[in-house]
Amino acid sequence: MKWLFRIFRTVTAPVIKLLSLIFMPVFGNFAAPYKAKDEKNLRLNMAVLSDIHLRGDKDRIRKLHNGLIDLEKSKTPNDVMVSVGDLTDHGEPEHWELAEKIFADHTPAKELFLVLGNHDTWTREESAKNSEELFIEYNKKISGKEIDGMYFSTVINGYTFIALGSEGDSCNADFSDEQVKWLDETMEKAAENGKPIFVFCHQSINVTHGLPYTWSRKYDDGDVLKPDDGGIGEKSDEILAILKKHKNVFYMSGHIHLGIGGRRSFAKKGYASVENDGSLHKINLPCFMFLNHHGCLNSTGLGFQFEVYDDKVIMRPRSYASRIWYSKFNRVFTLER
Repeated sequence: MKWLFRIFRTVTAPVIKLLSLIFMPVFGNFAAPYKAKDEKNLRLNMAVLSDIHLRGDKDRIRKLHNGLIDLEKSKTPNDVMVSVGDLTDHGEPEHWELAEKIFADHTPAKELFLVLGNHDTWTREESAKNSEELFIEYNKKISGKEIDGMYFSTVINGYTFIALGSEGDSCNADFSDEQVKWLDETMEKAAENGKPIFVFCHQSINVTHGLPYTWSRKYDDGDVLKPDDGGIGEKSDEILAILKKHKNVFYMSGHIHLGIGGRRSFAKKGYASVENDGSLHKINLPCFMFLNHHGCLNSTGLGFQFEVYDDKVIMRPRSYASRIWYSKFNRVFTLER
């Protein structure tokens, strides 16, 4: 039967490619292989997802399994998979245990990099361990990384990865002065090698990606919206100033469940997945688990694939749950020297 399937696949491949080209603007490119564009010169291959919101629902478990299967079948192996917060739906021990079990069944990348989200801090008070203890414990169990708090850093393929984490349990981030100081020092050290720096935080910089409107999800003129609604919060200006001190910084967030939007949505509505501020690139990840709101593409199962080269970084939106590239929204970031 295998030979029959191979013949069928060979015969139908041109037709599938043609259909993919015709329907790509609506349905994405479902025929292109999951591989890097230039494997020979690739320095880092990275998949970034956010807002997985895992709990015991069968459909959520199935969707995460499907996404991880897609990742581990990539023809160009992923060096790292990043979860930008809200890996769990409520930070309960059983949610973390489920995440550990699912990731143990898959190898989506050589390394995992897990960032704290606000939902991960909502552990019940009667739990034997608090949210920070659970995050530290299961970060090690799932990713193998020894961390001692909500924020930490590591180096992967020579590139610095920085995770910021709220020290409170509100929707906005709550950063201590110590964490802000640590970020400044860590970025100074990371900048010494001249390579791009990847900073991950569940919450966006205030008033980016359409905030606070995209957080409230309403056009009601009666709404009283604060500039930090849905964003980092009161430390946003300090964080932004630190990020802008360095070249080729990629700040990635999630949290607002914003669908993928490009230059057109930014011009018309004031929100987009990517905002450039010199060589600081502020990138907001769509929600993986649920339908997103706003944006031009609101599908589920979404994330961004990043290919890092010596002179550029390519961002390629993909539905890991459905195995589809959305090439219309690809972005190329030219690295400054």
